[in-house]
Amino acid sequence: MLLKTEPMKTSLISLSFTILCMLGFETSLAQCPGTLTLTVSSVSAADCPDNGIVTLGGNAVGNAAVVFSIISGPSRVGVQQSSAVFNSLAAGTYIFRATCNAQTADVTVTVNNNYVPLDPGFNVVVNNICTNYSTGGTITITGISGGKAPLQYSFIQNGSANYNDALSNYGASTSFTTSSWGVYQVRVKDACGVFLTKTINLQPTYPAAHFGGASVDFNNVACDSAGLYFWMNDDNYQGVSLSDYPRLRFRVYEKAGNCIPGALIKSFELTASGNEYFVIPRRDVVVEVTTPCGEVRTECYDYPDVDTLQTYWKPLLKGCGGGSDPFTISIKHQYNYYAKEPLTVRLFNNNTNNLLQTINNAGNWGCCSFDNLPLDDYRIEVTDACGNTTQAIVTPPTGTVGFLPTDLGTYVDKECTYQDGKTTVKLAITGLISNLDISTLTIGSGPDNIGQSATMNSTNGLFYFFSLTPGATYGFTLNNGCISVPLSFTVPTDNWRIVEFEINPSVTQQCGGSGTIAANINYSGWGSYRSELWLGGTKIAENNSGIFTNIPPGLYTVKGIAVQSWCSNSTSSELSDTVRVYNDATPPQLLRQFGFICETAGIPGATGSATIEVGGFGPFKYDLKRISPNPQSAYTTVAVNAAGNYTFNSLDAYAVYSLLITDNCGKSTVSELVVGNIGNLSFVNPYEPCVNSPYLLSAMDIPGASYSWQKIGSPVILSTTKDLYFVNYSSGYDGDYTCTITLGGGCLQRVLNAKLNSNFCGALLPVKISSLYARTSDCNVHVSWKTMEAGKGIFEIQRSNDGQNYSTIGTIGFDNNGPALFNFVDENPPAGNNFYRLKLIDRLGKFGFSKQLSVKNSCGMLNPDFSIYPNPVTTNYTTVYINSDKAQNIEIHLLNVNGQSLKRLKTLFPIGKHSQQLDLSNLPQGLYVVNVTVEGELKKQIKVLRR
Repeated sequence: MLLKTEPMKTSLISLSFTILCMLGFETSLAQCPGTLTLTVSSVSAADCPDNGIVTLGGNAVGNAAVVFSIISGPSRVGVQQSSAVFNSLAAGTYIFRATCNAQTADVTVTVNNNYVPLDPGFNVVVNNICTNYSTGGTITITGISGGKAPLQYSFIQNGSANYNDALSNYGASTSFTTSSWGVYQVRVKDACGVFLTKTINLQPTYPAAHFGGASVDFNNVACDSAGLYFWMNDDNYQGVSLSDYPRLRFRVYEKAGNCIPGALIKSFELTASGNEYFVIPRRDVVVEVTTPCGEVRTECYDYPDVDTLQTYWKPLLKGCGGGSDPFTISIKHQYNYYAKEPLTVRLFNNNTNNLLQTINNAGNWGCCSFDNLPLDDYRIEVTDACGNTTQAIVTPPTGTVGFLPTDLGTYVDKECTYQDGKTTVKLAITGLISNLDISTLTIGSGPDNIGQSATMNSTNGLFYFFSLTPGATYGFTLNNGCISVPLSFTVPTDNWRIVEFEINPSVTQQCGGSGTIAANINYSGWGSYRSELWLGGTKIAENNSGIFTNIPPGLYTVKGIAVQSWCSNSTSSELSDTVRVYNDATPPQLLRQFGFICETAGIPGATGSATIEVGGFGPFKYDLKRISPNPQSAYTTVAVNAAGNYTFNSLDAYAVYSLLITDNCGKSTVSELVVGNIGNLSFVNPYEPCVNSPYLLSAMDIPGASYSWQKIGSPVILSTTKDLYFVNYSSGYDGDYTCTITLGGGCLQRVLNAKLNSNFCGALLPVKISSLYARTSDCNVHVSWKTMEAGKGIFEIQRSNDGQNYSTIGTIGFDNNGPALFNFVDENPPAGNNFYRLKLIDRLGKFGFSKQLSVKNSCGMLNPDFSIYPNPVTTNYTTVYINSDKAQNIEIHLLNVNGQSLKRLKTLFPIGKHSQQLDLSNLPQGLYVVNVTVEGELKKQIKVLRR
């Protein structure tokens, strides 16, 4: 047995030797000490997050049979090594162990922390913005503390805060000057390689300014020169003025051809307090405007082809026509164009050529009046200071009293109206009527503005009415002190005549605890607008770009203020909304969610959607996993770089999902989404209005939903938000209203009905009909609807061809104990657009109307299609394309935005596809309107933008 044992010992020794070699120990055999000891030889504190050093001592050190390890501590636990020196240790308390065969020895060591992290509270400030007509500015880091010296600083133009650090351009300077606008990442890095990043959005304080046009004035200039009272706009064609800038630099050049600057005529600077006026030679020029931010915009100004003297006078019949008050005529001066003061004005009897009166030293605006003249024809001759002469023939007014047509004397535009969806009407009265200059015109009927009155504008002879509803018909009473005359006027619905004024502020969060606030103002009215940013009761910034950069955390009020300083009714109007800039440490927050199952004809389907609104540092990454039914084990990424308002589609009906939200700075939160049936929605404040009080009717606030409010019988969209608001309710607003709520891009729709009746002030609103639909099939129209409550009565189905005048085409009685579905078939609908509504008559005789539906019956219709390309137009030509189903007389009519006719083309087009080229070469840049008339009926109106 002993002879067999020796080889086994040899094998074991050889095996142990092999294992020790594999572990990297010395290849010489070592004996364990009799008593294993372990001490601490030295400790180096951590002056970076993980660079502490511990050197062990005792008889374990230097013995090849000993293995060292960390059995407890903040880092490297379980790591074994033969060396007694442990590097790259995080600060904290460790237990080290030495092991030799069955013996162990432990020692406790604390690695002190000498590292102070970089303080994320350092500041990044921006200065030298928009100075000396230069772009860019200086970014400076201040208040930096912590970190291991030396510190390095990087400034890089990059949109991502978590960009690859290899792209950084580190240096020792805490300031950086750039000539480029954009988003910059400011990074501070210490000697340990630890860095912090903050985002700065470097943007111009003031918007670019374009020379937008001018009116010519010859006063105070030589006869071979012209003064220009000019206006400007920004890149979005919104008006701006000198007062919006501390100063602007202008350079005026000769026009060398096709808007190319030639020789410099003059260079000058205008300040905020200056006049928007300068003098040029009487010819085409190129105008360059530079903002303090170095933004340069160049535009052509085409001097008028005809700049001859023009004079305008208004004849006014005076008196009541009785024996004691016979008719006379007064001739009042309105204005002159292209005239240099002073002027000489001479009045002649046009029939006898007798000179009646001479006025010297007259001006260009309302200079004079010739009064108490007998009824006759007169001639007025005007001569200006440059010797130019013109004349005007004036005859007494005749004919039936009425309003001149729109754009032919009467004008409908947006001047001095601010309310979204409204417009201004300037009425010109014609016919045999006296005392217009002292007459009063008052609204007596219409959907709103009852009692609004106006007197004649002395400059242009028009009567101004503000905030009227497009498409509505108003009744007026004209009182001239002698008689009262009833008149009516229907307001046109052309989009370019209607005011748009909305504010929808948004926040772009920036890593580092700041954000950029965009006011997002949509204003299409006259004048200009500005944006203000308020924190509590303090205004902290104001500009006309609507962009506020590098704003610290807080809840802010953003105001949009539209200004028309010359208006007599109101010089400004204000909208406001609130936004929040979140702190850098704030994780994303799910503010609102709304899950629903999509429906087809009211029947729930197999899939649904969910809309969410998330606050925080976007854009966001969204991950979903189903947790019921059939739970999923892992998240699936649904969207990256997504907005805070987001819709998840194609979700399983009746499912519950876990939603993981991760923001752009790496912070996350978890929530749940439930996809279920959505019943009938309701109003938030379902009470009847009261006369002479503000009234607000609100639908549910649902993220991702679109809203459309209408009054039944009117095609006008009253509101596209969840709210319908009346500043001062009157009984004239009473009627039936609908709010259509659309979700999921149209996969689910709910309609709320409200019958407003101020006679029931404060009572609950009645809601009778829901789910009203109409569709065509085989040249029939099917009308279907649902009632959601018990009742007894009669439905009258009514049809109209204009949405105003309805007739009953059928009746259906009902006596229900609960919800019920109804259907009616119109077997003889006229060709074209038809409108349908229901009249509900209950058992007490009370009645109300549903919303109206529009259905197009294409059977029997032959209408051409029209389009224009290119649009916008960057060359001298564009083309109207026509696809006609039969031979028809078609007229193409080009107008400017003031309604002035520019071109008319009328042709008999045979059946088929055709094209008609429009020559725009002699027209300046701007917006134009093309009216297409078929057989005398206006079929389409297309806006064309020439750039």
